Amino acid sequence: GDGVPNTAKPVWGSGYNHTCWDANGQLECIGDNGYGPIEIPQDFPTPDKIAGGHGFTCGLADEVLRCFGQNSQWLPSPLTGVSDFDTSNDSMCAVIDSGVRCWSPDDADVPIGLLGLTNVRQISIARDTACVIDDIGVQCWGDAMPASPYNFVNPVDVVVSHGVACVKDDSGWQCWSNEEYDDISFMRHDAIVAASDSRMCGLQEDWLYCWGDDGYGAATQFDDFTVGSEHICMLHDGQLRC
Repeated sequence: GDGVPNTAKPVWGSGYNHTCWDANGQLECIGDNGYGPIEIPQDFPTPDKIAGGHGFTCGLADEVLRCFGQNSQWLPSPLTGVSDFDTSNDSMCAVIDSGVRCWSPDDADVPIGLLGLTNVRQISIARDTACVIDDIGVQCWGDAMPASPYNFVNPVDVVVSHGVACVKDDSGWQCWSNEEYDDISFMRHDAIVAASDSRMCGLQEDWLYCWGDDGYGAATQFDDFTVGSEHICMLHDGQLRC
């Protein structure tokens, strides 16, 4: 379509090799349509949050999570009572009744309940990596995620990629990683941070820094961006570039 994300407050997200966004009340998608992740169902509600994986796309609207694409058959859709969710290439986790439940193709009929979480407010997941913000603070798990070296004060945002996590608290963005990405730096408080299964990126002062696949690069005069495993899309003054 001809619509682009709202520059002032874009609602958009990426999957493995596709990106979808709210174009003035209508969902639009571009990218590889293998397994149908950009074939938007008729009357699909305008989402407040969008995320996708390999062959599927999910949108959250009015605490109802809906997914489409041929690889979404293992996902519970529609799923009600959802306050937040996130996806990796082949899994999805949702915050339901302040707890977390996760699904993957291997566990399609047996949702995974995670214990020891209290009043979860946000979740971010990637391949073998996941973090939440709850009443305890920031809690992370997964084979690829080392323990955080920081004591966060009033965390408000968390973003993870494979073996990398960034948390925004009163002091700004603080990031840590496994030894594979030991050169990761800190993002300023006003930075925009996003990630996929394979890379973590932060946009500040017109520079886009990325860790993981494809290293890092520079961007000039962009307002926002979204990251997929195989691509990055950027937005500035109503122009979309991927």
